[in-house]
Amino acid sequence: MWKAPLVDDADAARALLDDFYETGDDSAFEASPDVARFYDEIVALDPVDDWDEGRDEDETPTWAGTPERSDRVVSLDYSWSAPDAFLEDLQRLAVAHKLVLYDPQGPDVHVPGDTREPGLPTCGRSFGSARSV
Repeated sequence: MWKAPLVDDADAARALLDDFYETGDDSAFEASPDVARFYDEIVALDPVDDWDEGRDEDETPTWAGTPERSDRVVSLDYSWSAPDAFLEDLQRLAVAHKLVLYDPQGPDVHVPGDTREPGLPTCGRSFGSARSV
């Protein structure tokens, strides 16, 4: 998730992120307190520190990796079997904070004001872990 630049094309979103993942340089993304608030709210709903604790043996943890807090771009690694409620929270918070939501597994991108009904991020149904931004 990120605030700007607004890109409504999955290839353009992937290109932005490829540079970010390769170099770690997040300067292509505009700083916004909405991005940091999104991070704070999503980890408050399913705390990263608790992902191995307090779960039943048959319950899969939501998180596959610890996300870094940022005011520019938040990349989330979560389990392919993350609960639908978590995926719905991701979508709801991205919309509430008017963030770009890029789902590389789709691939699909949703921007603030998008009139399409966004689907849940596509990860969560097959294997391993997924990265969504």
